[in-house]
Amino acid sequence: MTKGVFPTWQPRDAAHGIPTFPVTAEKKPATTGYLSTGLSGSAKLARKFTDAEAFGFACGLRNKLTLADIDSTDERVLADALTAPNNGAHP
Repeated sequence: MTKGVFPTWQPRDAAHGIPTFPVTAEKKPATTGYLSTGLSGSAKLARKFTDAEAFGFACGLRNKLTLADIDSTDERVLADALTAPNNGAHP
């Protein structure tokens, strides 16, 4: 039996303290309450959504993750983002 991407990667992300949730082919969360999914809930979802081929995770204070999408070839833009207060994260 082959596993989808989500149940394959969920334990690896969880080992780093990052709870993930399954995402549909339409790039929408496959569950409700996904922003409050914790590590144990994420593991339960991996057992339930065995065929899920995509996953997501919540950014912000809860998971201590900040994501930057920089669409510039100017390296100063990245440097500015990295030196911003709180690394650009909103309190």
